[in-house]
Amino acid sequence: MPRRAHFFSSGLFRRYAVILSSLLMVSFIILGAAFIVTIARFWSDEKLAQLSENAQRVALRTQQVMLPRPRTDDVREMQVQMVLYTLTETANALNTGIDEAESPGLYVRTDLFIINTDGQVVYCSDMLTLDASGFIAVNGNCPIHQSSVLPADIVTRALTDKNGFKGEGTLGGMFTEHRYFASVPLAAGEDGVVNGAVFATAPLTQGLRPYIQQVTLRFFGAVIFSLLFGIATIAFLSYRLTKPLLDMQQAASRYAVGDFSTRVYYRAKKLRKPKPAASKHPKRRRKHPDELVALVESFNNMAQDLSVLEQTRRSFVANVSHELKTPMTTIGGFIDGILDGTIPSARQEHYLGIVSGEVRRLSRLVTGMLNMSRIEAGELHMKPKAFDISELLLQTLLNFERLIEQKDVRVEGIDTLKPVFISADRDMMSQVIYNLCDNAVKFVDGGGTIGVQALDEDDRVVVTVHNSGAGIGQKDLSSVFERFYKQDQSRSYDTKSAGLGLYIVKTIVELHGGKISASSLENQYAKFTFWLPK
Repeated sequence: MPRRAHFFSSGLFRRYAVILSSLLMVSFIILGAAFIVTIARFWSDEKLAQLSENAQRVALRTQQVMLPRPRTDDVREMQVQMVLYTLTETANALNTGIDEAESPGLYVRTDLFIINTDGQVVYCSDMLTLDASGFIAVNGNCPIHQSSVLPADIVTRALTDKNGFKGEGTLGGMFTEHRYFASVPLAAGEDGVVNGAVFATAPLTQGLRPYIQQVTLRFFGAVIFSLLFGIATIAFLSYRLTKPLLDMQQAASRYAVGDFSTRVYYRAKKLRKPKPAASKHPKRRRKHPDELVALVESFNNMAQDLSVLEQTRRSFVANVSHELKTPMTTIGGFIDGILDGTIPSARQEHYLGIVSGEVRRLSRLVTGMLNMSRIEAGELHMKPKAFDISELLLQTLLNFERLIEQKDVRVEGIDTLKPVFISADRDMMSQVIYNLCDNAVKFVDGGGTIGVQALDEDDRVVVTVHNSGAGIGQKDLSSVFERFYKQDQSRSYDTKSAGLGLYIVKTIVELHGGKISASSLENQYAKFTFWLPK
């Protein structure tokens, strides 16, 4: 539990969760605004369609009424009353369900009226009233339209647009607020000439506000639920995604103090092995692994490499300390024996030879460490020139003549060596051949053989050094070129080294654009072969 509390208080988790939650909230706000705008536009289209449909219905019922105002004979008066009744009935039907408290007065009610070709209102839904006996009476005056004349452009559109003229506005100042309106041309009389137009109008907000409120309440109810669910999901995902990063940070802190035992674990959905692509799917691609899984695996591999490197470093320090201590003790002991007379004069030359050998041993160790430092710092630069690599092999073997005679070793391939010229850094190649010959002399068995070979091929030169003896184990064969690696952990003089020789050999060969390899058969031989481009 304390670890989880520490995790949820981490800055990475908070930033990740806050950013995703903010994006989610902004997305919902944008979605809500777009949804409300869409609903309002849908309502507008539906309202205009409804007004147009009712204007068309009124027009069909008033086809037999002549415009302008009819004379006052009984038949014409009855027809006028029918028209007004149709206007009033249609307007009342459209106003059904409107809250008068929210829409007080005539200015917010649905309004239907008929205009003549001059744009004057001749009939409207407010000209019809009921008298005391319940009969229909025409007052002849309209409190809204009696002094209103529609603009000429609106009149022209209303009279000529057979499909109906729809829009939003105040109709040239007839109304004080913006309204939806729809008009239908009116062809009265037997000749079918357009003598007017039927208009149906309604306030923009009539019925829209409560509808939007209901939709908004339901929408935001769903949004709140979705938001809570989304935030919970984001928190969980943030935990899953950032926990390995926090674990890596904690592990790195432990690595900093030398503890490389910690590993990071991340449980992810296992990817199914991709099936072989069928003939009908020749371009099917393999699925890529989870990047976080790959990161955790790389981190753990790094930790493993650091652990191995640390163990190697400690082993190297111990080996180098021993390498330095042994010859220095030997040198100091023999020098003190010569100075205090413990070693007689007749034996001094012999022991001085041993001291000289130990000094050379120290020199090789220091040179190897310096070369390794130069390699890692990128300061090992070539100075190529043409030379005979076969001659370099012979000169190097002469340096080991005494040791070869002591072990009664037979050297093969010298008599068949031919001049092989190559352009390379002579000093570096001298070090390569010296290290290979040194290994061969160290590990050859008594009375065994050492062989050398230099071949001049078409585009490269191939050099081989081999020796009989115990050879190299198969499990060690792939690691012999690693720095600080030592196959034999004994402390004898012949097998004691810092494990840098073959690492330096491999680096120099590859710096020249070549490649080196090792092969061996246990208890029989070990062979090193490298090639260099001409």
